[in-house]
Amino acid sequence: MACTVFDMCISLSGEDFHDAGLGSVTASVREGMGSILGAALDEAASIISHTSNATSMNLAFWTSAKPTAGGLPSDDYYSCLVAAEAASSRKQRYPSAHGSGSGSDDLILPENYAGYLKSYSKPDKVEEPPPPAARGSGGSRANTRGIGAPSPLRERAGLERKRKRDQARQYKSKMRSKVRQMLKKQAHRRLGLWRSRVLDGDRVPIYVSLDGIAYPRGRDAYVTQERDQKALTRMSVSEFGPNSCIVSPRALPYCQQYPPLTPVDLRFWHLPPNIVEAYRLSSGITGLYTWQADCLKTLLDCTLFGFEDQPVSPASHRPLDRPFKCGVYCAPTSGGKSLVAELIMLRRLLFRGLRGVYTLPYVSICQEKLQQLRRVWGDSGQSASLAALRIEAFHSNASVDKEGVIGGWTAGVDVALGTLEKVNGMVNRLVSQADSSTSNVGTVIIDELHMVGDEQRGHILELILLKLMLFATGRVTSASSGELYQLQVVCMSATLPSLDPLKSWLLEADVYTTEFRPVPLEYFVKVGPRLHSGDLDRVVRDIPLLQGDPDRITALIWEVAQEACSVGYDAASNATGVIVFCATKAWCEKTAVHVASTWPGVPWDLDDTMLRGRQQALDILRASPAGLCPTLEKSIPKGVAYHHSGLTMEERRVIETAFRNGHIHTLCATSTLAAGVNLPARRVIIRSLQVGISPLDASRLRQMCGRAGRAGFTGSNKGEAILCVKDDREARTAKDLINAQLTGLSSRLTGDLLTRALLEIICLKLVSRVDEIPGRFCSRLLRYHLQPDQESREGLQSEVSTCLEELEKDRFVKVNDGLITSTPLGEAVAFSSLKIEEASVVFRALRHASSRILLSSDLHLLSLVTPVRHDIPVHLEAYLNLYNAMAPDQRAVADRCGISEGFLNSCARRNTLLSRSTPVPVCHRKTPEEARAWQRQLVTHLRFYATLLLHHLLKGVPLPMLASTYKVNCGQIQQLQSTSTAFCGMVVGFCERLRWWALAAALTPLSEQLSTGAPSFVAEMTSKLSHVGLPVSWAIALHSAGLESVTAIAGSDTDTLHRILARAVSHQRGRPTQDFNNYLRETARNIIVGAQEVVNAQVAEILEEADECRASDDEESDGGSSSSSSPSTTSSGSGSRDRQQGLVEELGGDANSLLDGLTPEEINSLAAA
Repeated sequence: MACTVFDMCISLSGEDFHDAGLGSVTASVREGMGSILGAALDEAASIISHTSNATSMNLAFWTSAKPTAGGLPSDDYYSCLVAAEAASSRKQRYPSAHGSGSGSDDLILPENYAGYLKSYSKPDKVEEPPPPAARGSGGSRANTRGIGAPSPLRERAGLERKRKRDQARQYKSKMRSKVRQMLKKQAHRRLGLWRSRVLDGDRVPIYVSLDGIAYPRGRDAYVTQERDQKALTRMSVSEFGPNSCIVSPRALPYCQQYPPLTPVDLRFWHLPPNIVEAYRLSSGITGLYTWQADCLKTLLDCTLFGFEDQPVSPASHRPLDRPFKCGVYCAPTSGGKSLVAELIMLRRLLFRGLRGVYTLPYVSICQEKLQQLRRVWGDSGQSASLAALRIEAFHSNASVDKEGVIGGWTAGVDVALGTLEKVNGMVNRLVSQADSSTSNVGTVIIDELHMVGDEQRGHILELILLKLMLFATGRVTSASSGELYQLQVVCMSATLPSLDPLKSWLLEADVYTTEFRPVPLEYFVKVGPRLHSGDLDRVVRDIPLLQGDPDRITALIWEVAQEACSVGYDAASNATGVIVFCATKAWCEKTAVHVASTWPGVPWDLDDTMLRGRQQALDILRASPAGLCPTLEKSIPKGVAYHHSGLTMEERRVIETAFRNGHIHTLCATSTLAAGVNLPARRVIIRSLQVGISPLDASRLRQMCGRAGRAGFTGSNKGEAILCVKDDREARTAKDLINAQLTGLSSRLTGDLLTRALLEIICLKLVSRVDEIPGRFCSRLLRYHLQPDQESREGLQSEVSTCLEELEKDRFVKVNDGLITSTPLGEAVAFSSLKIEEASVVFRALRHASSRILLSSDLHLLSLVTPVRHDIPVHLEAYLNLYNAMAPDQRAVADRCGISEGFLNSCARRNTLLSRSTPVPVCHRKTPEEARAWQRQLVTHLRFYATLLLHHLLKGVPLPMLASTYKVNCGQIQQLQSTSTAFCGMVVGFCERLRWWALAAALTPLSEQLSTGAPSFVAEMTSKLSHVGLPVSWAIALHSAGLESVTAIAGSDTDTLHRILARAVSHQRGRPTQDFNNYLRETARNIIVGAQEVVNAQVAEILEEADECRASDDEESDGGSSSSSSPSTTSSGSGSRDRQQGLVEELGGDANSLLDGLTPEEINSLAAA
């Protein structure tokens, strides 16, 4: 049945909940709600009971404001929110409706009640009540009290509130003192100090020496610490505080032992010896190229990094106290760009303690970079011999994300790797919350800067750089005292055109460019059976003809394998890798089948190592959630596979690993492989000058050809790129592409994206006045520097003014006397990362659901977090079949969401597929309003189709069955799942900003389920163990076998886990082979280790909380006259902790947020007090 508990929740105030008995309400409806509603109702009840004065009126208002039959008007759907905001402000200004009576003693909750302890309304003075009359001396107290005097109960309540406010002030003062002591003990370096990590459930202190070696606590650690202290004293480096950074690294003991070095030696840059050795062992890097050394000299301020006696770069005449320092360099693929940025970040981290953010475009590159940096730099949980730096990745598939911190970034993380969307959230936290948790962020690396011109995500990258520039320059402008804030931004790319616009845009950035490529790359053009040079000036050779290969594609691949066999490379080397780029996904699969069917074979095909590797890849794919594709089953035994977005993440990971190991020699892929994955190859073949339906451009061509001839791989002494064309006309086009100059950069901050960027800048308080917009906002846009003429710049300023008017019209901002302030709705849109058009759809859906939500299943909740835009093709035949097969409770949800069978039938008569580009029927074009109504109905039906798919996915329906039912491929389902996870977080943030606590609490559990695609009973397990690749089917098998939690898995043994996994796999593929059996055992061992790491992290958090409580107890025992006066303060340590925690929760604060709203200068003044 359809249960509408939210009708009850949002219509009752806090007092009504207490009177009605929330426990009985919870007990009566919990049976039909499922796990989501249980957690949601408990949290909603707690929130509403604590926020009755501030939120009951708003919730009751939304309940009373019933939506009209046609929905909210498109131009005034925020009027209800504005009215509620005005009513809330009136209530806060006049807390009692009875004048200045006793009602004015009520505690006035701040606006950001559920956020942080920032500001409080000054309470009215409460006079001491007269002492009560003695018993029997004059009758009862009720008879002696005058008419209209406050009752004793009300007086005692006022005194109790006053006492709690006094305790809150004292507690806040004590916490500021605690933070002051913490800041004094903060070391601005990562060498020569004690750190801690959790191992096997225990916190293990380690000492990181000045040599960059981590020692466990013991004699060696203490002896090393004493030696390092003497060295730091000689260097005039203090143990803690502002003077604890290492300004002159060349004075370090290990640098004194280095012989005279040149800049191409890694030791010249003062790296610890063990990190230099780690670079050699893991990446084969023994030194720098000349261009890398020159680039480091250009980008580094030598006088600040210990090179006082070295000649500085020409750019060093600029002032060294620039708050925003940016370096941009461009080098070809495989030129070693990443190493330059890594050295800059590592030096600032080791010697100054400045944490770093590494921005990467795709999730796959984040995961690859995470493993590479952990191997080289060390990690507190990975290696005890390196510098114990903690490196984490933050993206849609990461399991370490936590709420309430900087995009999941805790203070213990030294380097954060993130995609554009995650880094944008980190920057928002950095800008809006400049406190002790973000003041030591000093380095930001931007990889693939050319993506600023990308149509889909380029605006995010430009907005990140815009906010960093305004933030850094704004902090130095408002600084009155304290240390100067300096932010170093490093941008790199392989396909950047002229760097002059970027130099002026990024505040006179230091730029460097080179054409050096360690492995030469040669271009060829294939015309018919002949291979021509890239300039078409000569015929290189005729391509041999193989049986069944008229296009001679297989022959071009077979040549590489034959050459490698003649040289004598190992069978498992990657010297034979060939990547064939195709225009479409279907063409990729056809090419893979063609090459496999016409492959003549080489001696390596019979090698035992090669055969076992290919068979293991087949076994793993067969046991994956999507099963083994028939095409891959035919092609992989021949060493051929395909790679495109239609594959699941598990399939892509297996194929990429097999290609790197040399078990697969040919990979047929789309152009997305060139930018998303770092797969080196000996030869690259481009089968068409088209990418989908678009022509191939010079930038994408260089990205594709850059996969050939990568440095550091076996057989990579040269690279070859072959462009296949049909005739002489296409050959000339290919020649022009090879020699073409890169097109200029373009800005994507136009139209609605520019409006949203302005809104975000205003909400972050980077611009607060109208007259600041031309000089502070417009002049920092990339378009301003790409359009040097005055007329274009004036047009840009006019466009920005129009954007501000639209924001004011839609009530996102308010403009009074030239002062710009954001409204709660504007902040909700800005900080939730929703687009403006998406926010309007989400707002309507949430407001409509708040009056009556159906909780018989999670279908209605899923409809609220399904992305407004998605790439799932909607087949009307499948849609109608699903609609007709719905259960009654699901049909009620569909009706509540506005799904109409008549609309589907009318569309099915004209189309077989539905999309956002479906034209409006003629019968609905009579008026613009009617056409817009039909388009809104189309969006609703497209969105609900994806909701049904997600609903079945979370019910545990296998991916192949889902793909067959909805007529999509498994990769598209996983892409929808990933997008929905991010969108769910946006909607939850949107609700929290609007103080819709009940809806936020109900939607929050869906985020974990969507991130794993697992049923609720294994969602937590799958989410926490996603870093070890635990599939949903295996998690269900472990749960069925009795291992129902991560703790249970951590306490299990390898044999037990291996037995469970083998039994689960046997249902899919029969009896496993010996090689696959070994793989399962190794996987079981990795799952147990991953579970132990998760448990260790949880224990570390508990130990940190215990330390905080112990410190609070110590401070409490030292005294406080007011605290000791109350009976509650004389209780035990446990009672003291409970009292303090209850006090903080009641006043809406958090112990870690006491510095919110303070500038770094104010924090420095606190530390120096």
